[in-house]
Amino acid sequence: MLFMQKGKVQLVREDIMPRDLLTRVLLTRDLLPRVLPQDRAAGPGRPKDLAKRDAILAAARALFFSRGVEGVGIEEIARRANVSKMTVYGHFRDKAAILSAIVAAEAARMTSVLDEMPGEPRNLEQRLVAVGTALMTFLTSPELLAFERLLMSEAARRPDLASAMLEAGPRFGHRKLAEQLAAATTRGDLAIRHPVVAAEQLTSLWKGFLYLECQLGVRPSPTAEEIHRHVTEGVAMFLRSYRPSALP
Repeated sequence: MLFMQKGKVQLVREDIMPRDLLTRVLLTRDLLPRVLPQDRAAGPGRPKDLAKRDAILAAARALFFSRGVEGVGIEEIARRANVSKMTVYGHFRDKAAILSAIVAAEAARMTSVLDEMPGEPRNLEQRLVAVGTALMTFLTSPELLAFERLLMSEAARRPDLASAMLEAGPRFGHRKLAEQLAAATTRGDLAIRHPVVAAEQLTSLWKGFLYLECQLGVRPSPTAEEIHRHVTEGVAMFLRSYRPSALP
């Protein structure tokens, strides 16, 4: 499926991500080969059963997250998905291709969260708190934390997947946030000389030590109240540094 966005043709593979994200997530041509280097290409003949494909991915996700990729076989994935091994191989060339599809779906999910940042603000502080709260809620969810641990365990064997996830998720969000901070500076709401650096600083304030503790599994995911308080304090510190009156 092709989309036009700001004069640029972009391609969405309808068979690699959840259908509810298709209208909201665009993966560019140069990203797709790195995200899905081993996905089986669709050919002529009967269309593939997307429900079975979704079941295979759901089964693989659960097994990979709990035991890692190396400890899981295709037969076990098929059994959990209630399909035959031949059905699994009809959708995916091998286990590496299944992992590629899972990474693509997670990148799409992260992109959709970042792409829903609020529009033009009435109150800059409220907007930054809303964006930071949504992002931290997503990043500290048990499901995403399990996925990140899986990705880190596979990064040495599949650096292409880690690179694709980094580009489609964190780097995309960093660029988008820098653009919004630059726009706020143009409006006179902020006084930022280097929006890219400021975006990194704000993201670090949102995450703080809380995110590291969640990543390492030494604490449970924070409550909504804890996330909101943590993000609000980070935004307040950021604005004290970058309000127009703060610069000499």
